[in-house]
Amino acid sequence: ATDSSAYYANTRKPAISQETVREFAPSIAADGKKIFFEANVQGGKYRLYESYKLPNGSWGSAIDVKDINSKVDSTDLIGGPSISFDGNVLYFFRSVGFSGNHDIFYSVRQKEGWSEPVALDPIINSDGYEAFPSISADGTTLYFVRENKTGPTSKELRKQEAAFCTSIYRSIRNADGTWAKPERLPFPINQDCEKAPRIMADGKTLIFSSNRPGGNGDFDLYQSQLTNLGTWTMPVPLNFVNTAQSDQLSCISAQGDKMFYTYNDQDIY
Repeated sequence: ATDSSAYYANTRKPAISQETVREFAPSIAADGKKIFFEANVQGGKYRLYESYKLPNGSWGSAIDVKDINSKVDSTDLIGGPSISFDGNVLYFFRSVGFSGNHDIFYSVRQKEGWSEPVALDPIINSDGYEAFPSISADGTTLYFVRENKTGPTSKELRKQEAAFCTSIYRSIRNADGTWAKPERLPFPINQDCEKAPRIMADGKTLIFSSNRPGGNGDFDLYQSQLTNLGTWTMPVPLNFVNTAQSDQLSCISAQGDKMFYTYNDQDIY
């Protein structure tokens, strides 16, 4: 894609921007009728919210996921939701207290709401930063980010002021239900600072954000395919949505006809 400002004007529009201040990290259910996201209502801590699609095709008001939000400390941050394909397990990250330590949790849908949040295995949750999970449609593979303490490979980015940097990891579920030791995805996925991986319904298409050189500015969205040999194709920038602002935290409907993402660190489009 080349210059597409006219395309933006016709297609890029806020999906949910009502009572909340900022909305991030959308995750749409397989039927396309419910979307989960994180938001900081009235400038408070980030919490999980959901919205239902109305008969007219628009999205309803943001609804507090109280079953989960009410079970954490008021100083905690909750975000990065990823709903399972069957809609019965919700993965998300949680920062515990003021320590800044981020871990990945999950909650199971029950007859009367969501279960108590449960932390994933210590093999995934280290004493550092793990966040923004994405569960595959078959439930066997979990993608997430972990702090990249070595920083970006780009000399240009290294010259900039020190910034928090993350890399994308993947863990496979064992036959007994436990998770295997996570592996850091190789080049060309992890190159500089990568964020917010989303594995699509086919289990092979990965969309993520990166600040690698050559982009349109800040973080841009990229797409890569997992080949039959187990390697990843060179990431392709999604320039039909990439701008000079931050474009990240995407999800695509199971039908593949709509992309939801966070534009300019502000709203879901």
